[in-house]
Order: sequence, then C-alpha cells, then structure tokens
Amino acid sequence: EFTHGQYDKIKKVYSIWICSEVPENRKNSIFRYRIAEDVFAGKTREREQKQHYDMMTALILCLGKPQDKKENMALDLLSSLLSEELSAEEKLRILNEEFQIPITQQLDEEVSLMCNLSQGIENRGIQKGMEKGIRGAIDICRKLNLSEEEILRQIIQQYELSEDTAREYLQKEE
Repeated sequence: EFTHGQYDKIKKVYSIWICSEVPENRKNSIFRYRIAEDVFAGKTREREQKQHYDMMTALILCLGKPQDKKENMALDLLSSLLSEELSAEEKLRILNEEFQIPITQQLDEEVSLMCNLSQGIENRGIQKGMEKGIRGAIDICRKLNLSEEEILRQIIQQYELSEDTAREYLQKEE
C-alpha cells in the first residue's frame, strides 16, 4: 500500500503461529513478541514515538491435547478443532456441546474436508516413507550382492507387495 519513501502508510503486521507439537511446559500457552525501543548508547533523551516502531507483533499459540481443558477458550477450541486424535464427528460434537457453535451444513462440510485433507497429507507422507524404505532396502540388498530374484522375494515378504509392484520398484532402481 506504499511505495518508495511513503513510510507513513506502512500498516502494522500481525503474524500468528499455531503450534501443535510443543514441549510440555509450553502447552496451552499464548506468547506475544513485539518490537520495543531500548537506547543503549547516545545522548538523546527523546524517545521515538511507539507508533513509528511498533509495526510488527507475533503471536505464538501453543496448543495442548483436546482433553487438557484450560482457562483459555480459544486454545481449547483450536486444540479440539486441530487435533489429529479426534474424528470429524467428535470435533463437530465438541464444537456444538462445549462451545455452543451451531453445526450448519457448511461447517460440517468444512470440518470433514479439513480432516480428510490432513488424512490425505498423512497418507502421502506414509507412502513416501514406504517408497524411500523400499528403495533403501533394494540398494542394501544389491550392495550385499543378492540376486534380483532374492531381492524381489525379500521386498515382497518385508513390505507385503504384489510381485508386479515389487518388480516395478526393482526396475526403477536399476
């Protein structure tokens, strides 16, 4: 919204971080970080006006488990809604019963989509990890000078793959 030297048009920025995997001593906490002026050297007694430097604030919301209800309703709501442990149905029930949020069709669809999206991301991560593990196993077997048929047998057995899928992995790694 500003160009060149039009610094009077700069808007304050807020950065909000929602963290779900936090150390125990930071769970169910909100931290604010902001810029402050400290004069370490110099003779000036004039302080800069706060609105000239207080242009950025960061909030860190450290979630807990849904069952760890604390005194902050916003943290409780986010902990429940973003929990990996709760199903979409459980989240909707909590939203309705504990936070008195009416469940509309749109909210139902959005919570289901959010849960399906995170499940899809998890499934892709698992798939990538499995593929990396299979490729690593093939590489180790080849370094041990196992025959292609023995490698095939090993990865079919170890990773419960069909023969066709196992052969595809072997061909990719050649």
